[in-house]
Amino acid sequence: MKKIFRSWIFYTLAIYLVSQFIPGFALNTDLLGLFISGFFLGLMFHFVNPVLKFLFLPINLLTLGLFSFVSQVLTFALFLKFFPNFQIKPWDFSGYDFTGFGLQLNPFTVSSLLTIILSTGLISIIVSVLTMLI
Repeated sequence: MKKIFRSWIFYTLAIYLVSQFIPGFALNTDLLGLFISGFFLGLMFHFVNPVLKFLFLPINLLTLGLFSFVSQVLTFALFLKFFPNFQIKPWDFSGYDFTGFGLQLNPFTVSSLLTIILSTGLISIIVSVLTMLI
């Protein structure tokens, strides 16, 4: 019970933080809807994601585990289909200049698919860090 509650809080916090960091990921819900979405996202990552990993096991073995991120993206995309409280839209990245390193990122438009991929990665990182800390 404690693990489920912790997962629920972590995924709720991760959804909120991702909506603050990524401009193309917008919440169209109140606090109660955010908690309900966090609960169901946690359930999907704990139940649907392992089934997808099992189905894609041969491809995952061939890619040495890199395909497991695709199963996370598919799980998150499935979650977005069931919960229309989130708006995924293209957005403009203004670019960044790493002057000290001689590296420059040019401005470009981030598509909806790339927004879903970035959101999935950021949610996974946030939940993993919170799990390690607590």
